[in-house]
Amino acid sequence: MAAVQTLFDAWCDAEVAAVAVRATRARATAEVARIIGAINTLLSGTMDRLALVLGASNPAFAEGWTIRRAIVDPATRTRALSVQVVSVAGGQRLPVGGAQAVINPGGLRKKASPKGRFYVQNLKAGAHTLTVRAPGLPDTEVAFVVPEEKGVEVEVVMG
Repeated sequence: MAAVQTLFDAWCDAEVAAVAVRATRARATAEVARIIGAINTLLSGTMDRLALVLGASNPAFAEGWTIRRAIVDPATRTRALSVQVVSVAGGQRLPVGGAQAVINPGGLRKKASPKGRFYVQNLKAGAHTLTVRAPGLPDTEVAFVVPEEKGVEVEVVMG
């Protein structure tokens, strides 16, 4: 009987360790996602605007920024779409996490991250519409064009 108890105890210890490992991996994954979100917010919210201003007086800088930016953000790559969904409340722009979007033509459905962002790779070049829905906000439709040679960033302002 002691041998059975020992085996059972070893099995329980292994199960507890496996649960702990899964929980640790989940926390690490969430932390990586948070860091990537913060980097994208910094890039799209601050650095891209600064690069645009500096690019007016230094075209070589603007070209270099664009090339390097393609490494970080999928929307700067060929025929990709990067979307930021925000609401304007009291003069403040807030991300709309979980917003549901439909891209036409094609009926492609996407859900925004908690930071209000989503990405799509390899959209067909041409005119598209993006319809976004979120609880408590009016549906919003935005038209955009995906060029053949590069990606596009779209900001959807709801409310």
